[in-house]
Formats: sequence, structure tokens, C-alpha cells
Amino acid sequence: MTRQAEPVNSDQTDGTSSQFQRRWEPAFQWRSMCSMLLGTPGLRAAWPMSVVDYQRPECTDISGNGYDLQSANALGDVLFGNDPTPGIAPVAVFSGAANSYLTRADGGAGNWADILGTEAYIIAAQRGLTVGGWFWWAALPGAGQWLMAKDDLGANRQYALYLNAGNSIQFTVWLGAVTAVSATMITAGWNHIVGIYDQPSQTLFVELNGVVSPGVVGAAPAALADTAAPFTIGADGAGGTRFTGYASDCWLSSVSLMQGFIKAGYHYTKAAYGVK
Repeated sequence: MTRQAEPVNSDQTDGTSSQFQRRWEPAFQWRSMCSMLLGTPGLRAAWPMSVVDYQRPECTDISGNGYDLQSANALGDVLFGNDPTPGIAPVAVFSGAANSYLTRADGGAGNWADILGTEAYIIAAQRGLTVGGWFWWAALPGAGQWLMAKDDLGANRQYALYLNAGNSIQFTVWLGAVTAVSATMITAGWNHIVGIYDQPSQTLFVELNGVVSPGVVGAAPAALADTAAPFTIGADGAGGTRFTGYASDCWLSSVSLMQGFIKAGYHYTKAAYGVK
């Protein structure tokens, strides 16, 4: 006798579906968020802050390229855990202390823009750069915090996404220190922040919470050369101008992503996380 499958009780299944769960719940599998990061065109690295090796300590790159980030201090001054706000979780907690940032040493001249790699499917003359993630401040700090950068504030300056005077977000690429500024200011709480370097048009943009700044057109370098500075999240490459707050879902792409894609990512993740 063939036994019929028992009907599915939707009341039971809906409550366990990842899309109905807050991200910090133990049963959540991170599928939606990781899929969003892994679907980024030209992805070179993605750090959702949910995959951590506490022995090293190290923040794992889930892109498959192996660009894991280490705490600047072997004791691990960057903490990882659930967001107490509540909101996005898990997060990396940056205290602003001397070694509270994540870093990866420069890969040498053979790696264009360091962790952007030397992939053959993107013509060197057409490579761009998109860096960003979610960042949280308890209060508006004013200025002087580096978020994601390859910049030692000295001879080895390449690019930096940072908070500048007036709580505006700036994205700068060198040579020439060409800067794009956000059209709005950050707010206390979570902010979605992205810097875009479009190489073919030599244009820079900043996206802040779904609003893309007017581009700085025809002024950016014709090429983005590699430098010896390390890649960092939460400080400049010399360990200064440190970020104080939380970061999550950071990523880096070796192409200039379309503004529509970035804005869609902002609205998608904001809704999924329940960010107000």
C-alpha cells in the first residue's frame, strides 16, 4: 500500500523559514545575506562578520578568494558578536582603541589594487572599484574615521572610504586625491555606505543610505595603481583615524557596480534586517 505524504502545516514551517527570522536567532542560516554578498558582480572579497576564526583571530572572506582579515593585534582587539541595538547581526565591534581594526598586508606589485586580484576576465584598462558595507554609530562623531581603505596617509595612498568633517562620507582615490562627497550626512545608528570608482568615465560616486551623490566626473585617475599600503577596515593603513562603532556585511568588488544594483542591495538588506 502506498502511503500518502502528510500535508504540510504552514503554521509550523513559516515560523522556521529564514525570511521570517531575525538575523541574530540561532536557527538563522545567513542564506539571504550571504547570497546578496556572493551575488555581487566582480566580487573579490566579502566579510559578513558572521564567519570568524577566534583562534587566530581572523574574519573570514566568504567569496572563495581567501582574503581573510586579521585583527591588528594578535590578542584580537576587534570583537565579534550580536548587535545589541538590536538590528544587523552579527557585527564586528570597533572600540577605537589602538589595535581595534582589521587588516590584510599588501600582496605585492603582482596584485593590482592588492586584493582586487589580476583576473583576466576584466580588462585592466576597464577595472573599477566598489567598496562598502553597513556601519553603525551611537552618536554623530563629527569627522576623522576611516571605514575601508588602502591608505597609509603617507607615500602609499590608493583609496579610502571615510567619514569627514560635518559627518559626510567621502571616497577618495589617488593619485591626485580626487574626492566624491555624499549628498547627505550619516545618521546615528546604521548607515549603508558605498564608494564607487568608475574607471572608464573616470568618475567617483558615494552612496549613503540609498542616495547616490552627484559624480565627480572626469577627474579621477585613468588607472588605479597598486601601492604598498595594507587593506584595512576600521582604520587607515598606519593604524590611525580609527572607526568607533559596528560594521557588518562589508565587501569589495573589482568593477564599478551600477547604482541601481547598489540601491537595490541597500533596500533589500534594510528590509531583511529590520533597520529603521
